[in-house]
Amino acid sequence: MRFVKSQVRFLEELASWPENIDQVQLFAGPGLSWPLSVENLRESESSGQAFMLVDQEFLLGYCQLKSRGHGNVRLCRVIVNPRFRGKGLGQQLVCFAMQFANTYLLAGRMELSVYQHNTAAILCYQKLGFMIYQHRKVQSPQGQLWKVLDMQKILG
Repeated sequence: MRFVKSQVRFLEELASWPENIDQVQLFAGPGLSWPLSVENLRESESSGQAFMLVDQEFLLGYCQLKSRGHGNVRLCRVIVNPRFRGKGLGQQLVCFAMQFANTYLLAGRMELSVYQHNTAAILCYQKLGFMIYQHRKVQSPQGQLWKVLDMQKILG
């Protein structure tokens, strides 16, 4: 497996993973619309760095890193290929992102936000040492209030 910069040739496949607006919101928050498109993804990548976890020619996962200044980086838009979920790839993807942020972005702290009902993601982040520091609520695309957990980890 390799952790590589985002490649356009995989973005169409990535755009097909979320099957509805709620899944897009789980993956990307309110910043991307349904149906997800390559153009939406490319535009979202312009404000940070995007990476993919690939094995030979298979796209296994995707994430973005955004610098927050002063040694802080935000991990966002983390998703694992639905065909390969439950195999620990989310942890590998986040580990690669933490190592990259610490080594190449000189980040000492990583933060992220996750919806409270995304229990698989929360467990993944907690296993890797992320701690909840704040709770807040946001409105879902269908007008429901979703609880968001803001988490952080000191790197290095």
